Amino acid sequence: MNNRLFIYLFVITGLLSGCAHTAQKDASQIKATTKLNQEIQLPADLNVGYYVVKSTHRGNMFTEQGLRALANISSKQFDAAIANIFTPYFSQVEPIQNGKHYDLIFKISSDLEITAWPNYIADLSFNVYDMSSENRYAVQAKKSVTSMNMTDKFAIHNAYAAALKEGLFRTLNQLGPEKIFHLTHEKAENPLDLYSDARFINFEKPASTSTGFFINSKGDITTTWHGIKNCKATKVFLNDTSYPANVHKHSLLLDMAILATDHQPRVFAKIAQDKVDASLLGHQILTTGFPLSNVLSGQPNLTVGNLSSIGGLKGRKGQFQITAPIQPGNSGGPVLTLDGTVLGMVTSKMNASDSENLNFASSSRLLKRFYEHNKIDFEQTKIDRKSPDFAKASTESQKFTVQIACYR
Repeated sequence: MNNRLFIYLFVITGLLSGCAHTAQKDASQIKATTKLNQEIQLPADLNVGYYVVKSTHRGNMFTEQGLRALANISSKQFDAAIANIFTPYFSQVEPIQNGKHYDLIFKISSDLEITAWPNYIADLSFNVYDMSSENRYAVQAKKSVTSMNMTDKFAIHNAYAAALKEGLFRTLNQLGPEKIFHLTHEKAENPLDLYSDARFINFEKPASTSTGFFINSKGDITTTWHGIKNCKATKVFLNDTSYPANVHKHSLLLDMAILATDHQPRVFAKIAQDKVDASLLGHQILTTGFPLSNVLSGQPNLTVGNLSSIGGLKGRKGQFQITAPIQPGNSGGPVLTLDGTVLGMVTSKMNASDSENLNFASSSRLLKRFYEHNKIDFEQTKIDRKSPDFAKASTESQKFTVQIACYR
């Protein structure tokens, strides 16, 4: 049967079926081939962490755009399936976080393949670490679910859930009742340290990078939330020196975050007391940041432009538009006046081909509101409009602007 005829028959079949989606199954409805050792006492009082070290998605009938959409759907369904399957068996289940105590950590590689009909095949590899010792348990599990739809999110969920339950039962059987009993009574002494424990994060190459800037002498850094929200660990780079950084505060609504570090900078950004209003329209500004072309470079790039509009995309308040060129990796960098005062933070750029200079920043007013709400120390200053010193501003900004490396 040629591909065109197959796709035609597939579409007709879907239409005749009413394109009904699969029903999502809960843990009790998911059946495992492996029989669980009945001597294991469940639910176990164990803190379990997990993270997906690798996730792939395949399907010959998908375009590149379709695969990206599939990846977005499957990521959410995988997290839902983890909660669905693991929660009935353990006291706590969550994505790993640095500094937290865990009894077991599941390091999972995931492959989802969609074949003709379609058939959803979830193939999972588990490396399970007993955090009270050096023991590691390796498990493989593969399960499939058939559906009438090409992107049936509940079929994806059920395929993941079936493979997860199979892998979980095999892991529990490997551990055995005595080891699980021991883990529930002899908790791991030390919290997870992702920066020193080489079993979990590969620090050779970051998954992505963004920019941030110091706002006080304690070592607090401001950046965008979207730039770091999916990181398992973060490091900041200043003058070729790296510092571990942990999320201290964040706001999804404002797209802002504070990273805490042990570094105590002598120079840090000062936030404008002045409002970003019509009196600043047309004024020159500068930005400092680390575009992707300069991954882990020693010094930030500096670009110059103008404040071109008060208001963000679709007139969003608390944002303003700048003409300074922005590239991926600049997000989270400071927008400064020519006297070095921070007017705002780079947040986004229009991706349309005819919108080269449509770049947006969150205003100093929103930054200050975020700091005050979260009790973050910062300093304010008035903009010096009479005698700006561009050379000083550019030199100073390079001392408090950092590159943020995101590791997964």
